[in-house]
Amino acid sequence: MKQGLAVAVVAAMMLAGCSGSSRDASTPDSADVEPSPPGGQPVPLGELSKAPHGGHCALDTIAGQPVPHDGTAYPVAAGSPLRVHGWLVDAKARPPDVFQLVLVSKDGGLVRGFVGPTGELRTDVARAMKSEAAALAGYDVTVALGAVPAGTYTVLAWIPGSGAGLVCDPRVKLVVGEDASSS
Repeated sequence: MKQGLAVAVVAAMMLAGCSGSSRDASTPDSADVEPSPPGGQPVPLGELSKAPHGGHCALDTIAGQPVPHDGTAYPVAAGSPLRVHGWLVDAKARPPDVFQLVLVSKDGGLVRGFVGPTGELRTDVARAMKSEAAALAGYDVTVALGAVPAGTYTVLAWIPGSGAGLVCDPRVKLVVGEDASSS
């Protein structure tokens, strides 16, 4: 009986892996999340600054390339769409359904948010966080930079919620446009 159950579980896992989707019916598909307009949407700096920092997150790749986490700014072309991949969990190691990838200008004068879902399979994160829920902490989001002006930006992950939400800092900086070669 136990052997039959184990075979059934392995078969179900293989079928789930072959379906091309790691989401269950309760997790929003990226097609269900309304994309941000080109250039992002304004994020109230007051609300963002009130949000406690916490949770765990990483921005792993931009346009398929590993992202430096050593303070080096990552150069990107102005106005181009930017595909970003990473993961995000709250303080209890649970991924939010939806979050915003936020760009904050060097002087803090411009704050733009780009909405994206989590739900991509990340078994490595689940193991590291010792949380089954964290297995769906991954995100793979295309950010439409649109009219984001050239400059240096700090990237934050904001989980809006009750109160001011929660902010996680993946320790990544982007240099958009003309400044990209001078970082």
